[in-house]
Amino acid sequence: MNTFSHITIGNTVRDAMYKETGILLPVSFVWACCKPDFTLDMIRYPHHFSEEKTLRHVQEEIRTLCRPGILHEISWHEFSVRLGMVCHYLCDFFCFVHNDSFDGSFKEHFLYEWRLDAYCRDRRHILKGIDYHYGAPDINDVDQLLEHIERSHGQYLGLHPSWGIDLICSVQICTELSRMVLQRAAETCRLPKRKRRRIPRRLVSSISQ
Repeated sequence: MNTFSHITIGNTVRDAMYKETGILLPVSFVWACCKPDFTLDMIRYPHHFSEEKTLRHVQEEIRTLCRPGILHEISWHEFSVRLGMVCHYLCDFFCFVHNDSFDGSFKEHFLYEWRLDAYCRDRRHILKGIDYHYGAPDINDVDQLLEHIERSHGQYLGLHPSWGIDLICSVQICTELSRMVLQRAAETCRLPKRKRRRIPRRLVSSISQ
């Protein structure tokens, strides 16, 4: 996905968590949803589900974020950034051109992501009205969460590729992850609840600085 799609999904997840829990992730969460595309992580961890090194890195980060008392070890800002970066990888995992089923050129990859962004923009207000908690699985521990992510990705691969499938599956898996991570963090630490502020989509210049 391109930067603007990651911002749209990050804002959607942030809004969904605020609506469900009253917990407001900082704008750094949305920025972090784009961050891996602007750091050495782009090279170190290819954004592809079949890359064992990348998948292992994402799983380890999820385990860390779900660890009891994690907010006594790292700041709320760092916690939110790391959660946003995990969401970035999950979004790419649930994007057609980041999977083995896509065998097109770099140009075709770019065009697909550009059109996906246009699709996201046209439907971002619809995304705000969806109840992402409805029908969500009952996940009680991190192992179940990791199994759910892998199972969901397998189901995703069985669907006919489309921008709509990419968008809904990405938002759904990121909200399920964020819900679980925030619930675990709230068990041992009081999480901040503040007035909501949206981060603009026009963020490329500030991210790349």
